[in-house]
Amino acid sequence: MPEILIVEDDPSIAELLWLHAQEAGHRPAVAFTGKKAKELIDEQLPAAVILGWTLPDMTGLSLLTTLRSTKRTIDLAVVMLGEGSREADTLKALDAGADFYLVKPFSTKELFARVQVMLRPRPIVNAQDILSVPGITMSLTSHRVFVRREEREVAVTLSPTGFKLLRLFLTHPGEVLSRDAILKEVWMEQPDARERTVDVHIKFLRDALRPFDTMIETVRSRGYRLSEFEFSFSLVERGPALSNQPSAD
Repeated sequence: MPEILIVEDDPSIAELLWLHAQEAGHRPAVAFTGKKAKELIDEQLPAAVILGWTLPDMTGLSLLTTLRSTKRTIDLAVVMLGEGSREADTLKALDAGADFYLVKPFSTKELFARVQVMLRPRPIVNAQDILSVPGITMSLTSHRVFVRREEREVAVTLSPTGFKLLRLFLTHPGEVLSRDAILKEVWMEQPDARERTVDVHIKFLRDALRPFDTMIETVRSRGYRLSEFEFSFSLVERGPALSNQPSAD
């Protein structure tokens, strides 16, 4: 089964991506429809998906939303290929859970460099490693987040980027994190990541947590922090100190 699944309705683009995936050392497969993509993913989970914006039987956004709503595929690495450079399209792709968004025509070198970043192995953590503050509990191994409301815990669904963001706030409780520091920690200094990228994903995280009265607070001209809590930190090793230089609001 493929390491990289290419979901693209344009045969010429699909062939180009297939060839470059092979050259990059991956095992590629191609699906020209959303239905075929689902079949291939159901057979065996790929390491990453390169997903076109339009498909004959559904939109790429619709397929991405389906992938992010299922436990088996919620953390699947996805690069989305868009048809236009409008900011609205970028926000739709990110909101649906895309890890990256590229506009056609794009550089295949850049595309597979992004894929390589997504496929970097994650550090192994002890099964007992839990991050918590009053009201929020995060399991680092199962990638699950629970929020306490009315004396019961409710599971919260976050995108992979949202999980990384919340983890950063939980490993630096009470601290104001500048946009620059967040970019370096969550996006690993990817050259195309900008402060606007941080703002967009903070909005998504706020929307996910808002029903549970847990908010990410904007600290004017400095950055963001988790709203005030009497912090109770349960991870054995606290995250490293971050550089929090002032950032324009």
